[in-house]
Amino acid sequence: MGVEDFIRELAGRKDIEEVVHHETVPASPPLYADPEKGLNERVSGALAGLGIERLYSHQALGIDLVRDGENVVVMTPTSSGKSLVYNIPVIESIIEDPEARALYIYPLKGLEQDQLGALRELAGKAGVDAPPAPQPP
Repeated sequence: MGVEDFIRELAGRKDIEEVVHHETVPASPPLYADPEKGLNERVSGALAGLGIERLYSHQALGIDLVRDGENVVVMTPTSSGKSLVYNIPVIESIIEDPEARALYIYPLKGLEQDQLGALRELAGKAGVDAPPAPQPP
């Protein structure tokens, strides 16, 4: 079902009084950027191995803020690369100091497993030991 069909279906439902506003926003070209200090060479290679040639502007800005010790909240659609905003600085920290550690806290078990898989893949391609599987309490 397309968006227009969905809107028509909603408008025809008896339990919905009215559709107040409907607008189609045209696609815009992606905005790319590089973090201010660039990326660690191993991380760049790992990203290339995943087919990621450029970072989106929100990723580059987020990475810069995390590196500066700032708290960051990233809200974008699913599969938009949010996890790179924190995974890249964590992996760079581990490359610089193999004793470095990070604590990841997720509200949903399924999300945790998806993110752990992505982190392991990026870390492996960067030549960093993959994080261990979480242990049940």
